[in-house]
Amino acid sequence: MKTKGNGKKGKGKITDKAKLWKRVGIITGILILLLVIAVGAMLAVDASRIKERFGMKITVNGRSVWGKTAKEAAEEWNEEFQEHPVSVKENGEEIYRLTLGEAGYSLDTEALAQEFENIIDSQKPELQIFKKAKNKEVTYKVLCSGETFASAFTAEKVGGEREDSADAYVNYDAEQGKFVIIPEVNGNKISDSEFQKCVENALQNVVEQRDLPEVLEVEVDDTIYIKPNITSQQEDLVNQMNSLNGELDSYRGTTITYQFGDTTEQITSDMICSWMTVEGLEVKLSEEPVRDFISQLAAKYNTIYRDRNFKTSTGETVKLEHNEYGYQIDQEAEFQQVMTELNSGQEVTREPVYKKEGYKRNGTDDLVGNYVEVSIEKQHLWLYKDGKLVTETDVVTGTPKEETATYKGAWPIAYKASPYTLSSDFYGYEVKVNYWMPFVYGQGLHDLERSEYGGEVYKTNGSHGCVNLPLEQAKIIYETVAKGFPIILY
Repeated sequence: MKTKGNGKKGKGKITDKAKLWKRVGIITGILILLLVIAVGAMLAVDASRIKERFGMKITVNGRSVWGKTAKEAAEEWNEEFQEHPVSVKENGEEIYRLTLGEAGYSLDTEALAQEFENIIDSQKPELQIFKKAKNKEVTYKVLCSGETFASAFTAEKVGGEREDSADAYVNYDAEQGKFVIIPEVNGNKISDSEFQKCVENALQNVVEQRDLPEVLEVEVDDTIYIKPNITSQQEDLVNQMNSLNGELDSYRGTTITYQFGDTTEQITSDMICSWMTVEGLEVKLSEEPVRDFISQLAAKYNTIYRDRNFKTSTGETVKLEHNEYGYQIDQEAEFQQVMTELNSGQEVTREPVYKKEGYKRNGTDDLVGNYVEVSIEKQHLWLYKDGKLVTETDVVTGTPKEETATYKGAWPIAYKASPYTLSSDFYGYEVKVNYWMPFVYGQGLHDLERSEYGGEVYKTNGSHGCVNLPLEQAKIIYETVAKGFPIILY
């Protein structure tokens, strides 16, 4: 009985093991089937995805683009690019911060998407998890909106208080007594165009780089500032200063020396400088002091139309009230002449411009020993030349009546004529003379044959106003005097 029981029990154990292995085999088969189905499903899914999206083992330029379409990847790249910060610095300090997008920069997403599309199209439908990782390189094009860029980089966007530049200019320095150039001032106000040019030059080669620095820094310099239009070195400004100083030098180098015989008067350089004024960039001469000087000159040296005291040959001094002999400065003409000469830079020596001019002068002496002297009272004539008595003679003057009396005063000889015919419809005469020398109102010196001269003949048998001379004396006088020679009658 015991023997049978032990045999049955051992047989049951073998049967249980077989059943266990059978179950394991079934489970393993099921698992393998499920794995095959899963792998197939994954291959099917991957095959469909890689037709339009990046696989997990593909990187572009070292960046993961897994699961993205070409357009999505391009837009993501562009968004990241546009958000990249740009810092504008001046003298090492940040003055302005913005992004590349705000500066008008972007990627050409259409071209970049096409590059990505080409990579996606080249992918093979295989299980990505077992695929070897690959990196693809692409280039991209950076675009820039000129309008956005221009509006992004302006002086207004930078802000802050800034100083204007100032042009160099010519100015009169009274202390130095000359024109000088006031140098230009370089301000720091920003020129929009130069600012934009500076930034563009700094960014154009950087933005194309694959690995951008964490912050794009642009250091601007003084080339972006609005420059002065006129600098101290400009040729036309230097020429302007030199021209004005040349004008000043001409005034200061001018002198005008007036000759009154041996006597002189001078407009000196110091006088001219005192008359000179500078108004802005114009050198002027004040007219009033010039006219005053000429007026004083005329007051001192004019001799005509003035009473004169004359010392006679007999030692008496007589006063001549009718004086139409002498010199008179033409003040307006002299003023114009002076104004022309004052900036010539020359040393001018001349006589003044005369309106009336005598025979000869030395200072205020307009006779200088050259004159015909006639004493009506003494009926005598003296002729002097260069201070020496040439001749003297008795004469006969006009009958002392209102219509025939000889005029008293100082007169110039108007002209000379030889021979000449004297005539008068009023007095009814016509007389031929050898020598005729008129001085005023039809009266003159001339020869006339008479039985006697001098004494008191003129009171009863005088002339019609002329001074009658013996023939030989008339000849001497005629040959000695000239037009303008003075005659003094008293």
